[in-house]
Amino acid sequence: MSASPSNMYGLALQTYALPGNVFYTADATGLIANVAEGDVAALVDRGCMSEAQWVKTQAANPGSAAITVTDGTTTVDPATTLSFSGATVTDAGGGVADVAVAGGGLTGWTSTLNTSAPNDSVNASELAASGGITTSLLLLAVW
Repeated sequence: MSASPSNMYGLALQTYALPGNVFYTADATGLIANVAEGDVAALVDRGCMSEAQWVKTQAANPGSAAITVTDGTTTVDPATTLSFSGATVTDAGGGVADVAVAGGGLTGWTSTLNTSAPNDSVNASELAASGGITTSLLLLAVW
């Protein structure tokens, strides 16, 4: 009599290939469901853990996992909470958060993309003065 399938945990959304063309894919939380008894050791060799080990790890380390956040200049390590000002956060599913940052833009200028003939094969972008100013100066800095 064979043992019933068990659950294991690995890297979220990772697919694990085992000998004999056997594949297991972890869900967004890392859960690998219905692992055959004969495949447990091979998944452990690939860094996965049993459900019992995962529960013990979670109990020993409650709360959110820490991450490192950087903008190339400032680094916060570890960061356990990430908050945004002037942005909208959307749950994209699968453990992915989409962040849309509002703002930016130019004051006193209007940008337009021209895609009609004769610009239908090579589009033209236009930057025009707006806002009632009579004299405009555009300075571009390239370095």
